[in-house]
Amino acid sequence: MVKITFPGKEDGLIVFDRDPWKGSELRSDYEAPAQGYQPAVTLVQTVIENKMTDDAKRDRNYYLRVRTKLDENGNIISANYGKIYGDFMTIIYYFNPTPNDRNVEFDPSRNLLKIQGVYQGVLIP
Repeated sequence: MVKITFPGKEDGLIVFDRDPWKGSELRSDYEAPAQGYQPAVTLVQTVIENKMTDDAKRDRNYYLRVRTKLDENGNIISANYGKIYGDFMTIIYYFNPTPNDRNVEFDPSRNLLKIQGVYQGVLIP
C-alpha cells in the first residue's frame, strides 16, 4: 500500500484522469483548480502467487497544492501549485515555484530539476 499524505492544512491532491492519446495534446488544464484538494491518497498493491497487481491507472494524474498559508479566518493567502503525471509508481511532476500562481504549464527554463537534458522530476514514495 502506498499512502501519500500532506501535513499542512489545505495542502493536498486532486485526482484527474486524462488519456494523453485522446483529444487535445494537453494532459491538464492551464490552471490547477482553486478548491477540492484532498489531504491523502491511498493506492493498493497486492502480490498473489508472485504476481504484483495494483490499482494504479495509466491515465490518472494529480493537481498538487503545497506550502499553503492561511490567514486567521482560514482563507488561503499563499500556496504553491503543480501537477503530477502518473500514479505514484512512476511519475513526472511539474512544480510552479511562484506562490499563488495556479499555472501548471510546463516551462523548462523555470524547472528546478534537470535530468540528462530532460526537465522532469521523479518522486519515489
